[in-house]
Amino acid sequence: MKIFYSLSGEGLGHAIRVASVLEALKDDIEVHLFTWGEAYDFFQKQNYPHLHKIAQIPFGRDFKNRISTPRTILNFFRFLANAPSSFLEVRRMVKNIKPSLIISDFECLMPRVAHFCGIPLFSIDNQHRFSRCEIQELPKKYKNFARLIGLLTEIYVPRPERVIISTFHCSTLKKLDSKTVLTNCFVRKHFEEHNPTVGDYVLLYYKSSFGGILEILAEIEGIKVKVYGCPPELRTVSKFEYFEISNEGFVEALAGCRHLISGSGNQLLGEAIYYGKPILAIPEHNQPEQMINAHYAEKMGFAYQSNMDELTSEKIQFFFDNFECSKGLGSNGARIAAKEIHAYLEGIK
Repeated sequence: MKIFYSLSGEGLGHAIRVASVLEALKDDIEVHLFTWGEAYDFFQKQNYPHLHKIAQIPFGRDFKNRISTPRTILNFFRFLANAPSSFLEVRRMVKNIKPSLIISDFECLMPRVAHFCGIPLFSIDNQHRFSRCEIQELPKKYKNFARLIGLLTEIYVPRPERVIISTFHCSTLKKLDSKTVLTNCFVRKHFEEHNPTVGDYVLLYYKSSFGGILEILAEIEGIKVKVYGCPPELRTVSKFEYFEISNEGFVEALAGCRHLISGSGNQLLGEAIYYGKPILAIPEHNQPEQMINAHYAEKMGFAYQSNMDELTSEKIQFFFDNFECSKGLGSNGARIAAKEIHAYLEGIK
């Protein structure tokens, strides 16, 4: 059996989720990955054998590396210019390889290939929670954002036969149907193999929009900080430890930290909550999904949130003083996703 699996290349959250599904699938299933950006680089470093680059729609960013709406719109028009050639290339591959199923993790080209070629489409992502789940518990200021994201998600990934939604927080489906499945966050096998402990260090997952955060942390005396993902030229505080992003190294650091400072993407928040780690969540500027994620994590008692522009050493100290490690929550949603895929493939044999 063969599957075409596409994913957004923005950040590593989608890549980690897809990697966890790949680990849970049976060995006799051949999966071709279609992506771009950081996700493409992630799988290329692992020498994944069936990796293909497609047209991309990255977020546009301003001079402070914050998400910019005008520049994102410009990137969308660039995507429209490149999409036809990608579409034709993937359609040619469909004809030659003959996949039995196409899966999209919030990627918009492959669903259209699936419908054009008459191949069943699955969606596995977290964005469909905004269209398929209740949002009544959200504050009023976030509800319109959630409705808009939900509408765009249904347009972006239209008419999937099955929707599998990964979420770290409790949600309720708007209506019960056999096409939509709600699961916990997806984690990789080596993630499950580590038992969480409470170490003596703070873990910072550095983002390009976190300019100045190292200097703010340096104002706090007596803390040990491990920093992942910070470019060498920006490592301005010598007393901190710096590491390149790596699967095993970061998971081990997350399992052993006492506090996590990071953005508020669904995947990393879910992994931290899985281990019971307190999170200082810093939503991306102009990224309403991350603002909503931070709200849910804070409501659950796992997170304290702050915008980067408003972050101070006093806020960070408050977070350290008032949030502690706790018992982790959740099981591995990747196993449920793999079970759904296996059941479908068995049914069409």
